[in-house]
Amino acid sequence: MKLITKEYHDQLITFDLDDDVMINLTEMAKQYGKRPNDFLELEQTKAFLEELANPLSCFNTSQNGNETKQYVITKHGGNNTGTWIHRKLAIKAAAWLDPKFEVWMINQIEELMTNATANRPSYMIDDQIERAKMWIAEEQERRTLTAVNNALMHVSKTYATSELAKELGFKSANVLNTTLHNQGIQYKCNGTWMLYAKYTGLGLVETKQDFAKNGYLYYNLRWTQKGRAFVVALFADREVA
Repeated sequence: MKLITKEYHDQLITFDLDDDVMINLTEMAKQYGKRPNDFLELEQTKAFLEELANPLSCFNTSQNGNETKQYVITKHGGNNTGTWIHRKLAIKAAAWLDPKFEVWMINQIEELMTNATANRPSYMIDDQIERAKMWIAEEQERRTLTAVNNALMHVSKTYATSELAKELGFKSANVLNTTLHNQGIQYKCNGTWMLYAKYTGLGLVETKQDFAKNGYLYYNLRWTQKGRAFVVALFADREVA
């Protein structure tokens, strides 16, 4: 049980938030010199309970029409002894006891339900309107997270020179490499293209060691997102054959 207590006129009222909100009727009635059965045995209460249990009732908002809710639970012994009633029935009991108590009870339940709904996934919410609102919020959050993840993946992506050559319309990676060399951006060292000192340390490329099938060690240069933007900008205003 997930219990919290609220105080009303020096009387502690216990609420159970474990599944749906249940309230201790014994504590509610005590301050007015009443017993739980004084309320539960009323013909109006019996009729109300019968309507609550009716799967076709407007009060029954469960997704499964065959689901049976326990609107009244009596517990003996332990720290949670007493008669517990469902929140909908608790409002009616509070109204029977005192109109001021009814208003207080409505406010407490609305606050608890709002807080509980904010922390529950949409599929666990019985109320159709609240379930729809939560689903919309979840969908918006999911789309935001997806966009952020896609952006992060895009930023961390690196590009082979052949990919940039194809994007820019060069015939091959060799043609692009030669063009970048002619513009004083990179040079070839032991078979690997390297950036001139002017362009190193700018985060344009990532160079990793790798081994060929024959065991030969070579360096694999790949362009970062920043490097791609740099190369694309170089050829933005020129036609490449």
